[in-house]
Amino acid sequence: MDIFKNAGITKEEFLAEYWQKKPLFIPNAFTDFEAVITADELAGLSCEENIESRIIIENGKAHPWELSNGPFDNETFANLPEEGWTLLVQAVDQVIPQASQLLDHFNFIPNWRLDDLMISFAAPEGSVGPHYDQYDVFLIQAEGERLWQIGAPCDASTEFRKDTPLHILTEFDATEEWLTKPGDLLYIPPRIPHLGVAKTPCQTYSVGFRAPSHGEILESFSSFVADKLGQDLRFTDTDSTGSTNPGLITEETISQLSSVIQQALDDKEAIKEWFAGFMSEPKYEENKDEIPFEITNQEMTDILKSSTELRRSEQTRFVYTESNTENGSLFELFVNGSKIECIIENKDLIALLCQERCIPINNHINLLTTHENISIIRHLYEQDWLYVE
Repeated sequence: MDIFKNAGITKEEFLAEYWQKKPLFIPNAFTDFEAVITADELAGLSCEENIESRIIIENGKAHPWELSNGPFDNETFANLPEEGWTLLVQAVDQVIPQASQLLDHFNFIPNWRLDDLMISFAAPEGSVGPHYDQYDVFLIQAEGERLWQIGAPCDASTEFRKDTPLHILTEFDATEEWLTKPGDLLYIPPRIPHLGVAKTPCQTYSVGFRAPSHGEILESFSSFVADKLGQDLRFTDTDSTGSTNPGLITEETISQLSSVIQQALDDKEAIKEWFAGFMSEPKYEENKDEIPFEITNQEMTDILKSSTELRRSEQTRFVYTESNTENGSLFELFVNGSKIECIIENKDLIALLCQERCIPINNHINLLTTHENISIIRHLYEQDWLYVE
């Protein structure tokens, strides 16, 4: 399905004209859209310990824009007002396979940029207040109707209300608005203020994208480099000529430190390995038990031949890197922050695993079951990062 068809543009035109630049509303982007979960099922998810969830009540008993964090219980929902509240459940794609498949519609963006699929249910007049995000988001109307309004871009001087822990804007002036219905899609770039108010009981799906801050990038890379270097390499000053003031840090010392730091920043292979691990780290800890068994390559082959689909676990992130070496191209696969210690010679296999959440086995049986590839598939299967349908 081409989600941009009813906007009269191509994916390439969207990326050139709208991505991280300006909003885009696409009516009926998803034809005959059906919600992947009911409101009651969503409420049930919010009662589970391993699910991140929130309830926001605009006119709360304690103060305006009251925030509660899950897990919740039946009494919580029994005591909610008739209108003016919203339930938000994070990472539904990690527990509902049909929800994860929705993300495939956004594969024109690198999948290591994808964050998760959040689903919200709002009672009439429910919203989370006027706010902006630091990342791109696609909003799919799944059920009911919601009025969306957007304003002029925000910046560092934008002020937030001080009577709530939520980042709700002190002032919000709408410049455009749309009444969204099931199947409608709204794209909102970073720092564009927006307000969505439910006109009927409704569900909205939010597809968010990872946008780590520069501080997070530097902190994570510094930690990676530090672990790689170990304790043997130390600061030295064998060429020191002394100092007339023992408290002075000289320009020569600063230049020496700058050289140490610059050497790490110039190591492109280290940056590549760090970034692949960093962007494939799962948002939440994996909920997996001890590996109950190990299987042989032949057993893995038999499992594939007796199954219809090979799926990536909904809780995994697959990315890969490619490097040119003297012996040809080197491919390295990363899953949930870990580099897979297998020799991967076939680019088609690694690209398939990273691109497709659900692989029709019969269409790729020859690729999956070669002597070299079956060992990789078996390893991922034993780790519960792949499973069969």
